[in-house]
Amino acid sequence: MAGQTRTHGSTLAAAAAAAFAYILMGIELGGFGPAISEWMRDFRVGPATIGSVFTASSLGSVGATLLYPRAVQRWGLRRVLAVGAARFGAGLALAAAAPGPGWLLAGFGVAGMGFAALDSGVNHLYVL
Repeated sequence: MAGQTRTHGSTLAAAAAAAFAYILMGIELGGFGPAISEWMRDFRVGPATIGSVFTASSLGSVGATLLYPRAVQRWGLRRVLAVGAARFGAGLALAAAAPGPGWLLAGFGVAGMGFAALDSGVNHLYVL
C-alpha cells in the first residue's frame, strides 16, 4: 500500500509541475504579440527584423524536437525536462536583458529549444 501512495503522490506532483510548465509556456507565447511594437521601438528596427524572433524560436524548437528521443534514451526523461526548463528560463532571461536585436534572437532561439524539450517531455510524461 505504501508504494502505491508514493507512486500516486509522485504522479500528482509530476502532473502539477507539468501543468505549471504549460502555463509558463502559454504566458511566453501570449507575450509575443504585445511585445512586437515595444521591441521595434526599443531596438529601432522594422517588423522584418522582429519577425525573425519567431523564426529563431521555431528553429530552436524544431532542433530540440528532433534531438528529443535520443536525449531521453541517453539521459532520461527527468534530466531532459530539467535541462529544457533551464534552457527555457535562460533563453527568456537573455531575451529580457537583450541590449540589441541579435541578443533577442539568440535568447528566443535558446528559449525555443527549452520550450520544445518541455513540451515534448510533458507530453511524454502524460503518456507514461
